[in-house]
Order: sequence, then structure tokens, then C-alpha cells
Amino acid sequence: MGGGHRPREHGALAYVDAARRRSAAGDDEAALEDLLRGFELCPASARAARGVAAALSEQSRPLAADETLRDHARALELDGRVEAAREVHAGRLAAALKQREVGIALSAALDLDLAGTKNRADVDAHIDEALSLAGLPDLVTARLERRAHARVGAARASAFEALGRHLSAASATDDRLVTAWIEAAVADPTQATALDALRQLAEHDEDREPLAEALVRILSGERGEQHASQLALARLAVELVALAQTLDDPRLADWALSRARALEPAHADSAAHDWARIEAALGVREDEIARAERAVGATGEGSTREGRVDALRELARLLGKSPASEQRVFEALAGLCRAEPKDARAARSLALSFERDPSPGPRADLYESVLRARLEAPLGRRDHVRVRLQLAALGSGRAAHDELVALLDLPDAGPLGASHVLLSCIGAGDPKGEARALVALASGAERHTAALLHSAAADAFRRGGGVVEARREAEVALDLDAACSRAASVLAAVASTAGGREAAAAIERALGLVVPRAWLCDALARSLEAIGENELAFAWTHRWLALAPSDRRAMSELLRRCQLGPDASRIAEALTWVLAQPDPADERAPLVLDALTMLFGLDPAKGGQVARRVLDVLGPSPLLREALRSLADEHNDAALAIAVLERAIAADPDAPRDLLLELAHRRAGASDVDGAALELLRAAAAGLDPAELLTVADEIELTAREHPSGGQGASARTGSSRWPRCAPGRSPPCSPPRSARPKRPRRGAPSPGPRSRRRGALRARPAGISHKTLEGPRSRSSSRPRWAPSAPHTISTLETSPRSLARSGRSTRSSSA
Repeated sequence: MGGGHRPREHGALAYVDAARRRSAAGDDEAALEDLLRGFELCPASARAARGVAAALSEQSRPLAADETLRDHARALELDGRVEAAREVHAGRLAAALKQREVGIALSAALDLDLAGTKNRADVDAHIDEALSLAGLPDLVTARLERRAHARVGAARASAFEALGRHLSAASATDDRLVTAWIEAAVADPTQATALDALRQLAEHDEDREPLAEALVRILSGERGEQHASQLALARLAVELVALAQTLDDPRLADWALSRARALEPAHADSAAHDWARIEAALGVREDEIARAERAVGATGEGSTREGRVDALRELARLLGKSPASEQRVFEALAGLCRAEPKDARAARSLALSFERDPSPGPRADLYESVLRARLEAPLGRRDHVRVRLQLAALGSGRAAHDELVALLDLPDAGPLGASHVLLSCIGAGDPKGEARALVALASGAERHTAALLHSAAADAFRRGGGVVEARREAEVALDLDAACSRAASVLAAVASTAGGREAAAAIERALGLVVPRAWLCDALARSLEAIGENELAFAWTHRWLALAPSDRRAMSELLRRCQLGPDASRIAEALTWVLAQPDPADERAPLVLDALTMLFGLDPAKGGQVARRVLDVLGPSPLLREALRSLADEHNDAALAIAVLERAIAADPDAPRDLLLELAHRRAGASDVDGAALELLRAAAAGLDPAELLTVADEIELTAREHPSGGQGASARTGSSRWPRCAPGRSPPCSPPRSARPKRPRRGAPSPGPRSRRRGALRARPAGISHKTLEGPRSRSSSRPRWAPSAPHTISTLETSPRSLARSGRSTRSSSA
């Protein structure tokens, strides 16, 4: 797995371990949720996928479990691990066959490369078994034929032998069975199964041509000598001599006897007594062939098509199957098939004759012209399909593929034609052709099998860009089988791109058949929002985020959708969920501000509560600090503003020192005299401007006079503050505006009255604070701040000053009372 995926894999495994602990504690529902989160975090994780599948199987939901494994395999393919994905499908197939789950086995088989040659032998056998159980024998036949033609030697013989056994079990009696046994016998003459099958065919059906054709190919040239001993070949040659006499073919008998003598002279002596009879028959046969050729060449006015057909048929019979007259008989059969396209026996003989030497050349051109002439004739569907398959076998690559795809233009290509087209389209990477072939194959299939074929067709159409066709086929599949999870998944995937009420219904249907996935919840939320179901859209977005914690887009959508109606509780819930996500604070902060602003507008009290939670979780970043201060000022929440400043100062040693003064001002405005005095002390220790310090000290004195209790009074509740609000993005000023500052008596002003004298006494530095003390010693050469925090007597003086102010305020209030 790539480096980018490894952290996700580790996270998925952590969820799997958590699920194991929850399951051990008896909380299976929570365990499944953790497994789903792990799988959503990394669908390519084998442990997560197997965990979800196992949990669903225990809940008797095998289709949902299988769909989970399909998603796992797709994730592996997207990760470039094609072999691993193939192994997942092979495992699904083997497990389904073991449990006799035919539908799941067929689904797994369709996910494997039906036309590929890279499957292991056991996997190919399992695929064939699944297709047979699902009632698709023609697809098995097409696969076996394709596999057999791609092999050589003993492997070719075994493949054609398997094809012959399959066709025999299916009670097939057409040319495919004959061809399979001939090819198996020729590929490996030492295997007696194919020859025995041909001998039985000759005995029971009185059809000796296939056995004779197989023996001729085995004995011709080096084909048989590469596998069998000369003695074994000589015995076959003697058998062919007897067979040729039964067929009344002295030319073939003569050739076979010559081969027997060349291979094993002593063994051929047993047939020597036939030699004289064969020679006599040869002379008669040559005269018959000459007359037949003259009849074929007759073109007078009295000649008819029927007469020519009869003459060609007779000439082909007289020439027989001897390799010595191979080209002549091939031309005679070609003429016969052109003149009588519906003659199936002649067409089979022509095909068998061509297979002796199928190499390109004039012979192959003649054969192709005959096949195309037969296509123009009114053949039956089966014959038309066979001719198309033969034409495709002549070509290669795109030309062969085009010949096969033309079968789909027939009103009914039949299961055999559809099967070959399907394999060709898979091999050529033609998803739309693949989909059409699957639809044609489904037309004659059993109900549940047809549903899976239609769902596979929908998937192929979707891969090919045919969204409308994909949706149509998925709906057909669900009409055939309402529990088809594969069709539901495809329909949901297709519908998610369209949206609307129908899409919402399709996605909800899929969610009822398969496990919830983040993409399904996302698609359903979008569809519901499009039709105005905002509450449901919010609920499914909530589910999406629960399945994919820390998904940035899910958090953003949740916060956006929570604002689609004036519901403070919903906004507060969304903010709480987003704050609980394991995501970097700096990246979540911009997401929450719009929703928090709207919450303040709807319910300031709840907004303040959530804002404090935001501050606790995300911390006082500059962006969040400014936004929360602005909201606090706008909604008169002084306590929130104070909390923001306190957290900013505590969390960041490098925070602007001016924040200490602002905090002192806000505490004073909230009637917290002691707290304001302590903040003033910290500001003095930080070396701020003495003039600003004196301004704050004046405000603290005024607050102590107005609220002599020294606690947080009405101002703390109402949030009133003398500290001005700042424009967004700007730092607050170090002091309130000059008009808001308490005025000090000017020197030489008239003496105040008794109440003014008491206020003056409070202002007269009750704890011994003087302007000079606050300013500290000055030196032109000193580089330290104007207020030197290193003066110990000044700090101690400031520590006692607020309390002296408070005490003075209380005593004054008592005396006035």
C-alpha cells in the first residue's frame, strides 16, 4: 500500500480493535459502527472489510456482506492492487459455492475476468461451476471454447476434452460437440477419451465422418508423431483403413494403408489382404470422379441449380476424405455450400476440411466468401450464429470483435451468440457492448439469474457513460428481484448523479439492502435538499459525518445544512458534532463561525454556551479570538469576551500585551474590581505605557465607587462594558476613547463639596500610589520601558491598591448611610 494510504490503514485497524473490545463487552451495535467507520476510513483494508462482512453475516445479511467485499475489491483496484482484488473475488466465489449461495457465486463470477486467461485453473473451474448452477451453460461453453483455442499440446487436449464432457452433459448434438472431440483427439492422441467418444458417435449415430477426420489429422505429417509412438499410430492407420471401407472411400483406404506400412510394416501385414480389393475399387472410383466433374462443369441450357447441387454433392462424396484430394474436395464442398447455403451437412464437412489447414491464403479467402454468401441466405438463428462465429474465428483483433458484435443486431442472438459477444467485449474493453450482451443473455435466464445479469449490465453501462441505460437496467433488475443488493448499489450510484425525489427513493432503497456508506448518505442528503427536505438532509449529513469522522466536506455540509432553517437546537447540535471531530483546530475554526453567528442571532444564551465550547476545543486562535470578541460585544456577553481574552493570554506567551489592558477594562466594566486590579498589575509588570495604566486605574476606582461590593454585578449579566468594540480583523485599542475616560480634577479647580471631597479622597491614592510611582524613575540613557517592572515597591503598591480602593469604597458607603 502506498505511503499516503498507510495512516488511513492504521486508523482503520484502530477502529477494528475498538470494535473487538466493544463486541467482547456485549455491545454489538457499537462494534458494528466502529467497523463501519474503519471500513469507511480505508476500504482497501482487508481486516476492516472482513470485519464488516463477518458482522453482517452473523446478522443473516449475506447479500450486504458480499456487497461490502465487492466495495473492498473496487478499492483495491483503485489502489492499483489488481491481483489482490481478483483474490477477493475468488474468495467470495469459493465461499459462496461452499455455502451453495448461487446468486452470490454468480455475482462473484461476473466480477472476475470471464474472458481472461490469467485465472488459476481452480478459479476457472469455480467460475464454470457457478455459471452452470445459475443456468448459463452456453456461457460456460463459450468460455471453454475460448480457453481451449488459446492453448497448445496436452493443455489444449484437456481443455477440449472438458468442453466435450460439458456439451455431452448438456445433451448437445450440434457441430460444437463433434469439433470438441476432434480437437481433443488431435491435440493428444494418447488420450483415449476423445477417440472413444468419436467411436461411440460413429456406432450409435452412424456418423463416421468425425472419427475419420480425427484419424486423418492424427496420421497426417508430424501431428501425431509428436505425441504417440509409431506402433500406436500404425494401429490407428489400420483402424482408418477399415473405417474408409465402411464409408466406401477407397482413396482414403489407400492413403491409410500406405501410412500404416510406413509407420510399422510388420503391423500393416494384417491388412494386406485388402490391398487387391482397394486397388480394384480405386480404378472404378476414378472413373466416377471424372463423370461427376463433367456433370459439375456442364453449363448447358438443360442444366438446373438442383442438377448442379446434386453433381457437387456426388463429387464431394466420391473424392472422400483422403489428403491426396484435399484441395479438390474443399473446392467441391465450397461450391456446394454456395449453391445450397442451407445444407448443414455440407457446411460441417467444409468446416472440417478447412480446419486441416486454416492458414491465411487463397484457401482461407474462398472459405470466407462462402461464409458470407451463407449469411445472405435465409438461415435459421442457430445457423446464423454459427456462421458469425466461424467468420470471427478467421479474423483477429478488432475485425473478429466486430463480427461478433454484429450478432447483437439480430432480434434474438440466443444465449450462445450473446455469450461469445460478452467474452469478446470483455476482452476488447467495450463496456457498452458488454452490457448489451448481458441483456441479451438475460432474456432467456431464470428470474434471479436475469436480475444479476441486468445489474451487471447496468454496471457496465455506467462504466461506459450510459447513465440512462444503466438506470433502466438497474430498475429492471430490482423489478425481477427486489432483494438484489448489487442492482440497488448500481441504481444508487447512477441516481446520485441526477438527484431529485426518484434518486432519493433509489438511494433509500439501497441503504435498506446494503450497509450505510458515506457516499450513499452524501448522495441522499443532496437529493433530499434538492426537493426541500432540509431536516432529512441534515439528518443524513449527520449520519455521513458519523461514518466518516473528521471528513472536512461532511463537516462543512453539516454546518451549512444546519442553517437551512431557524432551528437553534439543530445548529447547536451540528456545532457540537463538528467540535467533537478528531481534526486540527486551525482547520475547523473557519467552518464554525457562520453557524455560530447564526446561532447567536437565534438564541444568544445557547450561542454563548456553544461559543465557550468552541473556545475550549479549538483554542483562542487569532481568527477565532476576533470573531468571538465581536460576537460577545454584539450580543452583550461580557463574560464570553473576558473568557476569550483570558484564554488568549494564558495560551500564548507571545500574545499582544495590550490584551492585558483590554482584559482589565472588560473586568472593570463587568464590576470585577479585584480581577481588573490584578490584570492591571500584570499589565504594569509587562511594561506598558504608564498613561494607559493610569487610565485603567481611574476606571477601576470609578467602578469600585459605583459597585463597592467589588463583585460582578449587573454589568456582568448584561455584558455592558466601557471598552469599545473593534472592527473585524483589527486589534483592540489600548485605551477607551478620551470621551469615555473618567475626568481627573484640574489643579487649581474649586474645592468640591462634601460628596465630591469623598470622591476626591478615593481618588487621592489611598494605598500610596503616586504618579511618580507609576511612572518610575526615568533616565534618558536607559533602554528599558518608561515603567520599570523591576521596582519591587511599585509592584507591591499595585497589589494593594485595588483592595484599598474597595475598602475605601465600602467605608465611604457606610459613612454616607
